[in-house]
Amino acid sequence: VIAQPTEVHGILLRLTRDDFGRMAGVEHQYDAKEVSVTSYDGVVRKALAFITNDRHETIERGLLPTDRYVKLIQTGAKQMGIDASYRKWLDQIPSVPDKERGQEYYQTQSGPGKRVTENSK
Repeated sequence: VIAQPTEVHGILLRLTRDDFGRMAGVEHQYDAKEVSVTSYDGVVRKALAFITNDRHETIERGLLPTDRYVKLIQTGAKQMGIDASYRKWLDQIPSVPDKERGQEYYQTQSGPGKRVTENSK
């Protein structure tokens, strides 16, 4: 287990209402919450962050993210110039190979989910 950082780093995007609506539709398992963020230049802004809603939290706690998910975050952080010390922390996050993700990843507070595979489409 690696120590959690005391803050979260990320990027701010300015979206049109239509673009935000499209993103919210794709990210249906999250709720948009207003948060205060401090940019690297020290400016405090209000922003909307997508946060997992209770209905979509997995029943089993402590599940590792998939390799693909961690790699997307690590790559994006590097491309967007996220603080090097935070990227170093991201590089330590353990993950599970995508194909080894079991049914427990699909069991959420809102009810049992079903893993979609090539054979079940």
